Amino acid sequence: MKMEYKILRDFKKGILLTRQPEIVSDELIITFSDAPDDAVAIFESYATGDSIYRTLQDKTCSVPVEFLKGEINVAVTVMNGKTSTPVFVCEELKTEPVAGSGVLVAPNDGDLPRIVTEIQLDMQKIKTELQTVAEKYSELEEKIAKLLEGYDIT
Repeated sequence: MKMEYKILRDFKKGILLTRQPEIVSDELIITFSDAPDDAVAIFESYATGDSIYRTLQDKTCSVPVEFLKGEINVAVTVMNGKTSTPVFVCEELKTEPVAGSGVLVAPNDGDLPRIVTEIQLDMQKIKTELQTVAEKYSELEEKIAKLLEGYDIT
């Protein structure tokens, strides 16, 4: 089965575009659109404490069904030895075993309140920055008007 994340580089987040639950019997194939080149996906299982790292090939990787237990934390980064590589924190996955069929994989909607709060904080930060830019633009306009006073620019 396939799922897709969209990496939002400006916000260092990844959102899950596949909102429908999927039944996985062999391996879960995940695409991370807009992921950086040479990126690695990191999956951490809260249930077992295990982690797996998958190098993205054509922005895609696979996770074996045996790993999919409980809630899965997902992140994408580039492991190139630099200390300032960005980490894109992605929406978590929630899994449940399905008798005889494999594992049901879905977005962990339990963390939606946290995500909404983060979005609201980001929006407030953007509004504050826009207000600062508008004030500086207004100051610049006044300075230009004073400089051009007395000049005929028509």
